[in-house]
Formats: sequence, C-alpha cells, structure tokens
Amino acid sequence: MAVIDLGSNSWRLVVFSYGEEGWWKRTDELYESVRIAEGMGKTGELQEPAIVRGLETLAVFERFCRASNLAEEHVHAIATSAIREAINRQAFLDRAREVSGFEIEILSAEAEAHYGYVAAINTSTLTDGVILDIGGGSLQLIEVENRLERNLASFPLGAVRMTERFLSDRDPARKKDLQKLRTHVEDAISSTKWLKGHGGRLVATGGAVRNLAAAAGHAALGPSGGIDLGVQGYVVTQEALKGL
Repeated sequence: MAVIDLGSNSWRLVVFSYGEEGWWKRTDELYESVRIAEGMGKTGELQEPAIVRGLETLAVFERFCRASNLAEEHVHAIATSAIREAINRQAFLDRAREVSGFEIEILSAEAEAHYGYVAAINTSTLTDGVILDIGGGSLQLIEVENRLERNLASFPLGAVRMTERFLSDRDPARKKDLQKLRTHVEDAISSTKWLKGHGGRLVATGGAVRNLAAAAGHAALGPSGGIDLGVQGYVVTQEALKGL
C-alpha cells in the first residue's frame, strides 16, 4: 500500500508492506520539497511555477507506483492546507488526475489534526499534554488527556505562509518583523482557552520542528553530537528555544 501526502511544503510517498497476520513495515519512501503553497498569500491561488513542480512530482510518484506493481486501489493520495484552501483547487486536481491518474482526497482541518494526533500518540509516551503539528500552510493543536484526543484547533499559521507574510528576504530577519509575527501568532491562538496554563508535555511533529530540534541539538552537542542520526524523541527546552 502507498500513501501520498501532499503537504503545503513537502510531498512524500511512503510504501508499506503488510501481512495477513497483522504485521506491517515501511518498505520505501520518496520525498520532494514542492512548496506548493509558495506565492499563495496575495491571491489565494496556487501559482503556476508551484503547480508545475507539483505535477512533475506526481508524475514521478505515478511511475514509481507503476514500477512497484502497486494497484490503483492501493495508492491513497491526500492533500492538506494549501490545496484545501486554494481558490483554483479544482483546476489543480483536474490537472493532477490527468498527469498521474491519482484521485486526491482533500483532508478537512479537523481530519488533518486528528491524523496528527494518531501519529504523535503512536510514536511517543505522551499521556497528558498537547500535540503541535506544523506544516507549510497550517498549524494544529490537539489536547490529549489520558492518551485520548480531547480538543483540537487548526490555524493558518504554517511556516511557508507566515514567512511570506511577515519575513522579508533579509537575513537575519528584522526584529520588528519577528515581533509582528509573534504578535499575530499570539492573537490567533489566544482564543484556544484550553491551551492557556496547560501544564502537560508538548509533542511536536512536522518539518519546522524537526529543523528546530536539529538546530538545538547542534547548539548543545556540536556537529559531532549524533543529532544527524535523527531527532525523533529529542527534547527541546525553553532555554534552547530562547537561545536560537
């Protein structure tokens, strides 16, 4: 079985093998940084350069699935925030079907948050706390109590979307731009009353937090500290975040 995740930033095809006894394992994976959300901020439309990158990637994915003898019914393609919210979503889906034959399912914000919960709870020891799932287009927060999903919220606060809106091409970013970004995020999540004062653990997923964990690991351990082997389970402290 293959799952194709068409995120706002990265696209990934993952192949799983499974047996009648209930076992399964990941057997192959393809990854491409498509940045389908790039340039959407001003018009709400997927931009042609990003669409072209996406169609080229889907064509590669289709050829890989065909070469791997994966039947059409065993390939599941899903899309999240950027494609879900795009004004020209249907036009893109039609072109994607023509190029690849894939019928792409659009996840709702609630479904996207739920799957983030399923992924985090099955790869961590989290009992009580909050799950943060941040992608290129959106950010999801899910409250967990006794390992069960309680409250969830979704915000258009993805890394690509916020970078384009608030941060210029200058490096490093200007302090006033960073402050505008922080204020915007604080205002957006302030309505999530169950989040305020939450004393549990925070488990985070997504490329943005993986990059943060890698940067924190290098700062704490140095280039040879072993963080390149993977950041799964790495704990990023508030002090480390402030340092970054």
